Parts: sequence; structure tokens; C-alpha cells
Amino acid sequence: MRIAFLILCCFSIIKTNAQNSIGAIGTWREHYNNFNIQQVIKGDQYYIASKNQLIVYNETTGKIGFLGKSDGLHEIGIQTIAWDAQNEQLIIAYTNSAIDIVKGDQVYLINGIKNTSLFNNKEIKSIRISKGLGFVETGFGIVVIDLTLHEIKETWQNKDLAQAEKIYPLSSIPYIKNIEVIKDSIKGIAIAPNLSKWINIPGPRKTMNGIASANEQMILAPFANNTNGFATYTDQGWTNYFSIQNTTIPNIEWTAANPTSNLFWLANTQSIYSFDGNQLQLVQNNPVGTIKNISFSKNGRGWVLNDQKGLSYIQNNNTKTYSLPNGINLSGSIQLLANQNEQLYLTGPSIQGLYIFQSDNYYNTISWVQKTTGSNSGNLPSNRVTSMVEDKDGAIWVGTDNGIGIFNCGDISKEACNAYLPIVKTNGFNAYLFQKETIRCMAVDAANQKWIGTNNGAWLVSQDGLSIIEHFTKDNSPLPSDTIEQMIIEPNNGEVFFKTNQEWVSYRSTATKAANHQESIFIFPNPVPPDFSGLISFKKLVDHAPIKITDINGKLIYQTRALGGQAVWNGKTYEGSPVATGIYLVFVRDDEGNEKAVGKIMITKGY
Repeated sequence: MRIAFLILCCFSIIKTNAQNSIGAIGTWREHYNNFNIQQVIKGDQYYIASKNQLIVYNETTGKIGFLGKSDGLHEIGIQTIAWDAQNEQLIIAYTNSAIDIVKGDQVYLINGIKNTSLFNNKEIKSIRISKGLGFVETGFGIVVIDLTLHEIKETWQNKDLAQAEKIYPLSSIPYIKNIEVIKDSIKGIAIAPNLSKWINIPGPRKTMNGIASANEQMILAPFANNTNGFATYTDQGWTNYFSIQNTTIPNIEWTAANPTSNLFWLANTQSIYSFDGNQLQLVQNNPVGTIKNISFSKNGRGWVLNDQKGLSYIQNNNTKTYSLPNGINLSGSIQLLANQNEQLYLTGPSIQGLYIFQSDNYYNTISWVQKTTGSNSGNLPSNRVTSMVEDKDGAIWVGTDNGIGIFNCGDISKEACNAYLPIVKTNGFNAYLFQKETIRCMAVDAANQKWIGTNNGAWLVSQDGLSIIEHFTKDNSPLPSDTIEQMIIEPNNGEVFFKTNQEWVSYRSTATKAANHQESIFIFPNPVPPDFSGLISFKKLVDHAPIKITDINGKLIYQTRALGGQAVWNGKTYEGSPVATGIYLVFVRDDEGNEKAVGKIMITKGY
């Protein structure tokens, strides 16, 4: 049986352990748990298969590289790997029965086993290599792959294996056993025969759950699955913490960042800890009741939701507790959000809409307001609220299991304040934004654009929600899954982190934090090399700054506006033609003309 195959074009195949350095605009990076090692083989180098990514270790140089979906692999979930010494290529089989063959900077996809409807049990169990052929053991029989042509040569069902044995003496085909590996959560891994030499694999050693950002410098993600510890991420990469100063870090279920300090709060169901990047300290031990969530207001007040004590805040060693509305259901996951007006929004998994907590300036007098469906009750698209976020204009975006409602009336607690349901044109038809979609999470970037996470991938929508800019899925991007559970944005470089129901990935977007004053322009790359084909970025701009690019004689070549504090240019004119070699001038100002700066950029031949 001959099964079809697909050949993919060239790409740069292996990332070095500098994988954590910031990538170019529009590129993706995986943040997988690379410690879930399943198989190690030796070819021209050591190939270490974790669950979702391949690690490449050069014993001579000591360098570590990575190969994942963002580098051209077609799938995640590695089942087994094999090395073809004759053709110097790596064979990767996945849990969904797809096969990648990696040769140099080319990847060949063989989807025949995955796509066939002739057999039920298509699980790939092992791969054996002999004389230019790959013998793939599956649940239904042996699939023979021509490793030179990168195509399936023939298939032998289990009932025909006796005949196959006559043609290919399968019993004589060698099978490479796994190389012995020792794993240690702190030291890394050691590969036989030198089991005393530890290899430190960069990146988180555990699956991460939840994420928070503090002071625009550090991201913190607790380890999932009731595992002690957490990982932090800076521009230097990931650092794993399993204990601090001989103190075991408890199982963390929630994390939040204080906007007025460098402190993270980490909480399990009974206790709250603070972390400043070096020290872990106990903030509150709460043996009565169960902590359901923590959140910070804009002034640094830490809010704690407890299923027995109610809602309380902690600030400067002062604590005050308030009762919850009658009948509120605290089962399951609960979300908290404090807006710019120091109002607190509370929602949960039950069909109760949105609760708003407000008080006087001294938190002496309090009241609760509930928003639900209905034109006079809040106009939510559904009473099952699933996510909330405040944008840069103070509008509250409320995600439900039936799309999004936007409160933009200043004081949302007023009875007359109803949600606005944005209408977007899709496929030539007008419809409510994400109608019938479950909004799992939302985030606001530096340009006030909204990133929306759903069960059908990640979306980028305009500031007003009236147009869709991007839609990423596992089929058109390195997302490992279409189920987006959480997002967070690092504002300085515009990197958007996506937590899926499988692993974390990030995407370098175009919107970054704006500068307070227009003092200079940072241009990258500059000069632009001949082989560069990406976007040229102009950073450290004031918010939404107009930018003009001219030739040395003052002729306008291109103009645009910054998204937040960054503008991009593809090196082409308005007509789409690449500009010629030369020096180009960059002019930037604010809308009032008060903030001005001038820069130069060198375009080299070939761009």
C-alpha cells in the first residue's frame, strides 16, 4: 500500500540554548516542560525527546539546541525517534501517528499513517532502520518508508508479516535501545556512560500553571499538578525554584503581582506568600476557610477571597473583611478584577452574571451591584461570565460563553450602565463579537488592542472590538492546542504568552510600551543586512506617534503610526517595491508636535 506524503520547504532548524532571547517581530517561541524526557538516542549528536520538543546535545561543544513546532516540526507529542545514519537524518514519530523526517534544514512530513481510514489501531510503537529503509511498527502492522525518497514504500498488515519476513528479514533488523539517562530536578540530566556529568537543560522543568507579571521585568508561573515550586522568566531566560533558603515552596494555585512594588503574591488554599525575586515570606496563614483567589488593586491593596470569611484586603499590615452578597456561589474557579476606580469585580463559574463591590474612600460603607442579561439589568450577552479585563480607556470587557460585553460608562455600578455588544463584520455578515464563543481569557496590549483566548484559538481585535486583526490556531501557528486558558503580555517587548491546555508558547507582537518622552529612536536592525527579510522596528516612541520615512533628499517613502511605543516597516515603498541601498531618515513626533526626534537607517543592497 503506497501512502502519500508532503514535503515542506527549508527553514532554520535548530535553536541553540539562546532560545530564550527575544525573537524577531512575528516569531513564536515554545516554553515547554523539557524535563519530561521520553527517549534518548545518539546519531551525529545526542537527540533527547521530551513530550513536545526535541533537545539536541553536542557532547563535544556542550551546546544545547531545541527543535519544536515554531522551528518547522508539524506536531507536538513525540512518540519515538530514530536516527538514519546512512542518510544522516532524524525520524520523529508523533502520538497522532504523523512522522517528520529532519534532514539538514529540511523537514519532510509523512501523514499517510495518520490519515488512513483503513485501520483502527494506528499507534506507532517503534522505528527500525536498515539499508535506507525505515520499518515503522504500528498497531496494524509494518509500514516501510523509503528514507531516500521520503515516501511510504509499502505496508504489511499483521496477517501478512510472515510474507514480509521473507522479503525483509525483520528479525535481523537492529533496534536501538534507549540510552540510559538519570534525571534530577535541580542538576538536570546525565547520559550514559558518563553519568557523573550533568547537563543543565534550559527552561522550566515542570508544567506551569497560571502566570503573573511584576514591574514589567519578571514573569512568574507556578508549577502545576500539585507540585512545589515555580519558574520565573526575564530577558535572561527561565529560572526554576523548588526551594528558597531551605524553605519548600508550597503548591501554588494563584499568583498576582503588586503594581506598586516588585512583589509577587503566591497563594495556595490556606496561605499567602510574597516573593521579591530573592526571598519568600509568609504574608498570611489562613487555617479557617479556603482561599479562592487573590488580586491587587491599582494602589497596591491585596484582595483575598475566602469561601468562609468573604472578601478582605491586606495593605501595610492592615486587614479588613467584608461579607459577600447573599446566594453567591463560590464553587470552582473565581475571578477578581480591580478597576482604575478601585471597584472590585467578582465572577465565578455559576450562572450569576457579574458582581461589583464598591465602597467609600475609607472602605467604611460598602454595597454590591449585580449585572446580568437584559437591557435594564446590565445587558450581558450571557449570565455565565468567564473572564474580565480593563482596557487603557477604563472600559471593562466582560467575556462570557456567548461573546463579549463592554461596559464603558465610567461608573459601572450605576443602574443605568449597560454593556455594549460590539458588532464585527465576518464573512460579509454583521454579527456580535464572538457570539456563541466561550471567552476563556483576555489581555490588553500596549496599543489598547485586545487579545482574546477561546476554545478556537487566539484572536487579536482592534481597540474598539469592531475588526479582527489576527486569528491563530494550532493549524496556522505553533500553538500546541486551540484551547487558550490564560494570556499575559510583557509590555516592553510586546511578547504575548499563551497558556493552552497543553503547554505555554509566546508570540512577539508589534505593540510595545510607549515612552513618556520622545528623546531618541531605537532602530533594529540598523544597518539592515542584505539577507534580512523581517520587519524593521522603531522603538522608544511616544504613544501612537506618527512616523515618516524619507530618502536623503526628503522624498516621502513611507509613513505609519506607532502601536503603543513601537512602529514597524517592511523596507518597502507604498507601492510595495523594496527600497534601494542608501541612507533613509526617520522623523517622529507626537500629535501636538511637541515631542520630536530624528533617526537614520542604513539599507544595504539586497534588501
